[in-house]
Amino acid sequence: MGRCMRCCVQVIVTPIMGVLYPVTSHVLTLITLPATVATTTIAYRGLSARGRAEGSAPFWRATYYTAVGFTCWLLDRLACSAVRDTLGFNPQFHACWHVLIFGAAWNVTVFMFFVTAENEKEEKERHQLRPILCGTQEVWEMIV
Repeated sequence: MGRCMRCCVQVIVTPIMGVLYPVTSHVLTLITLPATVATTTIAYRGLSARGRAEGSAPFWRATYYTAVGFTCWLLDRLACSAVRDTLGFNPQFHACWHVLIFGAAWNVTVFMFFVTAENEKEEKERHQLRPILCGTQEVWEMIV
């Protein structure tokens, strides 16, 4: 299964599992975010300089939205009462989390489609990645 397909499956399956099994929602979130960030970072590093210049906008937007959204989620989970008492109202960080993570998921999807298109170019322009075994996980490295 390609990187783009794995990322799309994560983006689709995670909310479905969160709705069907609410208890697992937070666990899935904590697992999916680092996995998605790792997948997109590996894909970003595999691009040529020209590819990085063209595809960097959705990559960095997704990274920013994820970081800010995760911060909002943590504030909502860990400091909701303190923030509400300080501000005098509930700033709805959980709603911000949903909006920002949707934006991040959209940008990750756009970025991974860009990476897929880049990798389908002529063989001489393709960015060669090869799997190497690191413990029990598959890790990718550039073939120069």
